Parts: sequence; C-alpha cells; structure tokens
Amino acid sequence: MLKTLISAGLIFLLIPLAHAATIYQWTENGKTVYGGVPPLGIQAKEIRLERPHSQPDNGTSATERWQQSMERKANQKKRDKVKTDDEKYSQARALNCNKARHNLNVLQIGGRKRVRLSDGSVKYLDEAETSQRIRKATADVDAYCDSADSNS
Repeated sequence: MLKTLISAGLIFLLIPLAHAATIYQWTENGKTVYGGVPPLGIQAKEIRLERPHSQPDNGTSATERWQQSMERKANQKKRDKVKTDDEKYSQARALNCNKARHNLNVLQIGGRKRVRLSDGSVKYLDEAETSQRIRKATADVDAYCDSADSNS
C-alpha cells in the first residue's frame, strides 16, 4: 500500500515537468522508481505522458472564453445589485410598516390628540381629523405591511 502511495506521489510530482514527455519506470532494489532516463542495464517501461489541458477545448478561442468570463462577471454584478436593491426595498418597507403601525396605535388610544404644525405651533385634533388620520394610517399599514404581518 505504501509503495503504491509513494509511486502515485512520484507520478504526480513528475506530471508538471512532463510537457508531453516520456518518463520511465523500473524496479531497483525491490522498489519502483520513475525517472527521465533509465539506468544502463536495467529494463525500464516507457510511460508517455500528455500535457493536460487547463480548459476543455470546446471549439472556443481564448478570446471568446475571456469574453464569456467577463459577461458572467457582469451578469453576477447585476444580480448582486438587484439583490442589494431588493434588500434595501425590503428594509425601507419594514421601517414604513413599523411607523404606520405605531401611528395607527397612537391614534387609536383614547384621549386628545395633538400634532405639531409646520410653524411650530401645537393643534389638538377634533374627532373628524382623528378619524381621517386613522383611515390614512390604516391605508399605510395596508400598503407597507404584508398581509401575514398585519395580524401581529
């Protein structure tokens, strides 16, 4: 078993040096030996190695493969950007949903409702204004919250 592993290891070490070359295998002192030149007087088995191709040849040139690689990278960047945009949209939607729910809860609590106007003054809402704002907050909840989330 150990001999096989050592032999296989030697073959793998010699393959990069082979360049479609011939190497020889022989036995010396009971051990299998590989080399580029067999010793004189010892019968050696010739092993022909082919240089491996780094890419399978499917009829495309190196330029075409490079262009295809660049297209794949560009497409991956587009997919990543869409994914990032989708994540940002989902986060903004979740934030809007939380704000809409909060507004609706505040409006539905009993008592007087006051709002600060753009000029800095404070105004108390009457019943009609409160109802109108509750309808708006409900519409916002419906718009921003998923139907599965609306019950929570």
